[in-house]
This record gives sequence, structure tokens and C-alpha cells, in this order.
Amino acid sequence: MLLQALKKKLEAKIVEHSTVLDIYNQKSVGIGDHDKLLEIVEDRFEKLVCAKHQLEELEKILNVKKETEDKTEGETKAKTKT
Repeated sequence: MLLQALKKKLEAKIVEHSTVLDIYNQKSVGIGDHDKLLEIVEDRFEKLVCAKHQLEELEKILNVKKETEDKTEGETKAKTKT
């Protein structure tokens, strides 16, 4: 359950950072601190990439866990039938 919650949190971070980068890319005129814009975009990009990488690794863990549970469940059913 906690891993599923972490997955949702990472998905939300990805959406957040992607949205901010889209806004900076499309509407940079309205941003008051232009001299630090590149630093801000770089920071958000790093956070976006990090969250995506974390989500990929978490999904690998969740897939292995699911495969293990499915295998155990299948073995239990096979034992019950005999």
C-alpha cells in the first residue's frame, strides 16, 4: 500500500514539474525574475528527470512483487486441486 502511495506521489511530482516547465516555456513574459530563469528551469528539469527515474525504478519493484504474488497464488491453487 505504501509503494502505491509513493507511486501516486511521484506521478504528481512529474505532472507538477512538467506543468511548470510548460508555463515557463510558453509564458515566460509574465515571470518577474528573468535573470534567474535558466537556473529555475534547470532545477525543475532536474527534479522532473529525478521523479521520472524514481517512478521507473518503483514500477520495476512493483512488477517483480506482482509476479511473485501471482506465482505464489498459482502454486497455492495447484496444491489445493491435488
